[in-house]
Amino acid sequence: MTGKERREKSLGKTMKEAYEGICDEYLRQFCEKHGWEAEYGWIGGEPGGTVEVCDMFVSLKEMRYDIDNNIPEDKFEEWYWKALEIYTLGCQQNLPFAGFCQGLPWPYTDEQLEAIRESQKRVL
Repeated sequence: MTGKERREKSLGKTMKEAYEGICDEYLRQFCEKHGWEAEYGWIGGEPGGTVEVCDMFVSLKEMRYDIDNNIPEDKFEEWYWKALEIYTLGCQQNLPFAGFCQGLPWPYTDEQLEAIRESQKRVL
């Protein structure tokens, strides 16, 4: 192996380790901010993807936005549970966390969601 190949291999490993460390630090800060003392781990053992914590599935993208923008603590769960409800109702559109924090409207009103719930009850 040439010196260049050894440097590239070493740099690649170092970058991977640095990335994983950063991902883990976002996760640690996110859980600490929200007061969650849960055991957590990256799904599939892949730092930077999605993690299950306190019965929620949270992506690194959401954690980063929350931490980097110092979003008020209650905003994440408020967004998460409504976004999950919209998803489980089978609706086609949803609102990303960043959009919610920036004040964008939900794609469905509460009345529309109630109508969807009622129509699903009649079908089932």
